[in-house]
Amino acid sequence: MNKQTTISLLSVLIAGTAVASISACAEARQTSVPSVHKLTRTQKLLKAKIESDMAKADGLMLNGKFALAADLYHQALNRDLRSTEARLGLAMALGKQFKLEAADELFNDVLMLDPQNARAHGGKAM
Repeated sequence: MNKQTTISLLSVLIAGTAVASISACAEARQTSVPSVHKLTRTQKLLKAKIESDMAKADGLMLNGKFALAADLYHQALNRDLRSTEARLGLAMALGKQFKLEAADELFNDVLMLDPQNARAHGGKAM
């Protein structure tokens, strides 16, 4: 298998994983957020900003704008350091830019918290 074929296969794997990740991220964000009624106004605004950044980043990933997506995932992660979705999105965006060491480190972070996380395992296979 030549280098171009390998890169093409990796791109297909990553694109498929990214689409699955985006769907799973949207679903996870809907189910893992605490009740809005218990949040303060500041917390609600922060939650809305994180969701907005994540949605924009997901769209940028689908359009192949990986550097811009990485910036938004990074911003979301800075706002919520516990966000598995932001960490996975950032890792995928970095992987698409061939920043594989940084991506691998983020996938490992996710796997330390959730050893069965399929998206992190799939990302490490890049």
